[in-house]
Amino acid sequence: MRRLPVTALIFDMDGVLADTEPLHVRGWDKAITRLLRESGRDSEDLRALSLEERLKLTGMPGLVIAREMVRLLDLGVNPETLLDLKRNAYHEILDQGIAAFPGLLEELDTWTDVPRALATSAGHDEAFQLLVRLGLAAHFHPIITVEDVENPKPAPDCYLLAAKLMGRRPEDCVVIEDSHHGIKAGLASGAMVLAVSPVSLPTALAGVRATFPSTLEALRWLRA
Repeated sequence: MRRLPVTALIFDMDGVLADTEPLHVRGWDKAITRLLRESGRDSEDLRALSLEERLKLTGMPGLVIAREMVRLLDLGVNPETLLDLKRNAYHEILDQGIAAFPGLLEELDTWTDVPRALATSAGHDEAFQLLVRLGLAAHFHPIITVEDVENPKPAPDCYLLAAKLMGRRPEDCVVIEDSHHGIKAGLASGAMVLAVSPVSLPTALAGVRATFPSTLEALRWLRA
């Protein structure tokens, strides 16, 4: 018997299914460094960004991050230009190899009787490409991306839509998230939220049911 009467699971993607957050950071750094060098500036400007400034952007859509990076670093380009450069850099990094968190695929196989959705701030193409690389594309339906909702996280739109398409009430769903914005979105939807490896999230943790070092441990706790 499972610990809780789980009728549906909704997963975030980056940082929940695979350790991709550092890869996104590397992609942004590579793209920004290129623009700084092309304009004759030192990459020291990028290193001057505080960890707090970076954490505030974790879990946000790429275009939102690009706009803020252009503003903070006065890059003098359209945010869309920076985002394209970042996406190219990120996919080059992924080509070197990426895998789902250890044990996650096997654990998901034990949840085939429960609907499982994905709700991510990534775009459609980026989300599907990563899921295919991870061998997880068949595990989630529906797959909600930032392109499917009017308001991205921290608004609850993606989680509300995922619950609706699964025919479930949000309060009957369990959301697994790892970022400040994602946790806020999950809580605002009315779902029960489990936080995975929260970092500097003191204000977001109010209302979270439990926190875990990994998604695998969160799922094992649910079915204990």
